[in-house]
Amino acid sequence: MSNRGAVITWSIANSAAKALMRKYPGIVGDIDIDSSSWAQSLFRRMGYVKRRKTSSKVDIPEAVRKEIEYLFLYEIASRVEKHNIPKSLIINLDQTPSKLVQCGNNTLAKKNSSSVTIAGSADKRSITATFSITLAGDFLPMQLIYGGKTEKSLPRYQFPEGFSLSVNEKHFSNTNESIKLLKEIIVPYVKKERSNLGLESEQKALVIMDVFTGQMTTDVSNIFAENNILVTNVPPNMTRYYQPLDLTVNGSAKRFMAKKFNGWYSDQITHQLESGKSLEEVDVKLRLSTLKPLHAGWIVDFYNYITSADGKKVINNGWDAAGIADAIRIGLKGLPNLDPFSDIDPILDDDSALEVHTNVNAICNLTSEEIEGYQKCDCDNEEDDGNESDEWERPERNVFDLFENFDDEEDL
Repeated sequence: MSNRGAVITWSIANSAAKALMRKYPGIVGDIDIDSSSWAQSLFRRMGYVKRRKTSSKVDIPEAVRKEIEYLFLYEIASRVEKHNIPKSLIINLDQTPSKLVQCGNNTLAKKNSSSVTIAGSADKRSITATFSITLAGDFLPMQLIYGGKTEKSLPRYQFPEGFSLSVNEKHFSNTNESIKLLKEIIVPYVKKERSNLGLESEQKALVIMDVFTGQMTTDVSNIFAENNILVTNVPPNMTRYYQPLDLTVNGSAKRFMAKKFNGWYSDQITHQLESGKSLEEVDVKLRLSTLKPLHAGWIVDFYNYITSADGKKVINNGWDAAGIADAIRIGLKGLPNLDPFSDIDPILDDDSALEVHTNVNAICNLTSEEIEGYQKCDCDNEEDDGNESDEWERPERNVFDLFENFDDEEDL
């Protein structure tokens, strides 16, 4: 199996061993092959170690990431606070691929091998699933996009009510699929939730989503605007930090589906060995006609799991990991100040500042009238309408005039 590029896991080894023991009873002693230690020992003696398919991600400087984080969380918290948006109307959505052949990124390979390639890791037989969650811990019905030209490409399976099924040649999300997602899942949910909470139709909702070209079109934006839904985009190339679904739910879905696939694959090996085939003759056929309904059943099983109490914890962990839950809970006052100069005491702020900087007049050569003019000019005007005001006139001085009395670079 390894020579053919198949993914090898502990469960595959255990299933093969059990089938061999049933086929040749009495030739093996009392061995607990259900334990992971047995499989580890087997692979160690065969010279195999667990390896992960090679991938790389560009590191982002911590200072840059923190600045982006503050801006992202500030926008979310300010919108939630301004429009009093309830948790159930704060929605995160994300598209994620779901392979029909769940090969994963781990397999067994020879020790010290320089690189690892996995057959099936670039398998085109996939679908695109769009997950939607709320800050209240709800998981909305899925949008599933299958590859094909007609609805005949859809699996013969009865999905739960509310699921949105689509077919296109590349099984990718695009503008048309994004519009369908909004019309069939997001907007109906928002309207229903407003009604359940006794809120007006003008009540704002908030959608947090990736910067994805299929979603960043005028048609999509118009649907959001028409339904009073605000949009905040996850910063580009930052989904692994600030996309709640990407932090917990998507990974949970992949592990869940891989476990289902591995279990089924192991059973197929067992059945073939029990039917009299030798280990060299074992070959599991992965036809679409077989995989599609199986995959559909597994993804509905995941939906039932993620909508349970345990699944709600996974959803909430995603909001926590992205920092969004805390940002909304503590509000704007609890977030770091975005002004990088907020901790610097301005020299001409008030009388107390002038007392601290006793030589300010001598250094800047300002008259008392000029100082008063600067102070009054910088005062906040609560009735400011955003237009320029002539109420206070700044002294006609250039900023470089402040340094005219410095004799040399050292004094400066």
